[in-house]
Amino acid sequence: MATNYPALRRTLEYFDDGTAQLASDASDAATVVTHGEPHPGNVLDPGGRTLLVDWDTVALSPPERDLWLATDAPEDLSRYAGLTGHHPDPALLAYYELRWALDDMSAALDIFGARHPDTADTRQAWDGLVGAVTALTSGAAGDGR
Repeated sequence: MATNYPALRRTLEYFDDGTAQLASDASDAATVVTHGEPHPGNVLDPGGRTLLVDWDTVALSPPERDLWLATDAPEDLSRYAGLTGHHPDPALLAYYELRWALDDMSAALDIFGARHPDTADTRQAWDGLVGAVTALTSGAAGDGR
């Protein structure tokens, strides 16, 4: 993974720039209550009622924090814009996608930064870390090239 250092460094610099830009634009940005992890594992459908569960990462943020994970279909984003009046910012969608990938890498590095057992979970975490590094260094996650 050391050969990926230059690309990872550029990715982190890109992310830092995006974070600084987001902070400077904070007073202008539309903020809503966001879930943080609106993936299918957090959606239940008991008795025909759709419920979004696991609200431990709730925050007031731009809607793109959830939208990037909920859909990447242009027609869905256009429908969202039509219903809310907020046109999703492609740069913010990419920023939050990159943030997710970096968070996943951080969680895996916490495991491998210390002695750890060789289990199915740690092998899965390793595979996820290798996949995330590969995606980030190839520019597949966000614009972190």
